[in-house]
Amino acid sequence: MFDVNPKIKIGPGLLTEIYTDLAKPTAQNAGKTFGGLTKLFAVAFGTTSEILANKLEEKLQSFVLEAEKRIEEIPVDQRTEPSIATGMKLSSNLPKVLGEPLLEDIFLNLLLSTMDKRAAEEYFPSFPEIVASLSPDEAKILKFLGSHQENSVFAMLSIYSRLPNGSQTLAYRNVSMLGQDADCEFPKNSPAYLDNLSRLGLVDLNEEMVVGVESEYSRIMKKFVLVNLSDDNPGPEGYDPKHFDLIKGFIRLSSMGVSFCRACKIFGATGKDSPSVASTIAYKPLVLRG
Repeated sequence: MFDVNPKIKIGPGLLTEIYTDLAKPTAQNAGKTFGGLTKLFAVAFGTTSEILANKLEEKLQSFVLEAEKRIEEIPVDQRTEPSIATGMKLSSNLPKVLGEPLLEDIFLNLLLSTMDKRAAEEYFPSFPEIVASLSPDEAKILKFLGSHQENSVFAMLSIYSRLPNGSQTLAYRNVSMLGQDADCEFPKNSPAYLDNLSRLGLVDLNEEMVVGVESEYSRIMKKFVLVNLSDDNPGPEGYDPKHFDLIKGFIRLSSMGVSFCRACKIFGATGKDSPSVASTIAYKPLVLRG
């Protein structure tokens, strides 16, 4: 049985079952938690279903061992027992992050926040599902944003090509250096990553120019925006490098994003799975143009 507080025992009934499944993955408990997944593996992968189920259980065991060790870092007088609803959200979303070290680390920090009175106010019921909705690259971007001050803003560009009929077409949307600076595996997907982070309510994407960072906008242009088109590299559909309008904007953590980073202990995080802030650019203090 997983004791959140040595002086507080989890009571009988549903809460005991939830946290037993979450924290002690015996063969019986793994069957309760992952029975549906095992059936899915059997349909999708045939004879490999048992192998995949075993790997899933091994990942869960490793996660629980780390959780049991980390909970000891919370002072006894600051430990609290999460609610039944919180336990259900955590246990249902945990399988979705297993096998991804960075997401596991973020999820574990979130789990610990629900057990720590000092961090409880930063926890939102949607956070477990949000972590489970992130890709590893999106988590890297969040860690990069969180490695700076909470009110930091980051340059972003969109480009509209002017067509002969007087209309415009969007050639480049929400292009930034975050994919490179956060050391994403697929940095070219960063506009899509930003769309998802915005959908989840974690970042604000603003089409307002930031003064004092022309070098950052220039860096984006040099990295992504084509000056000369060729048959091998024609650029986005409809893009004309001689006739376009440049929309300068910025990216920043939303209020929800700030709370998420606090609850998941992302601010200032520079662990082995996070990008090296020292090797990235230094963002200057910025003033928004009114």
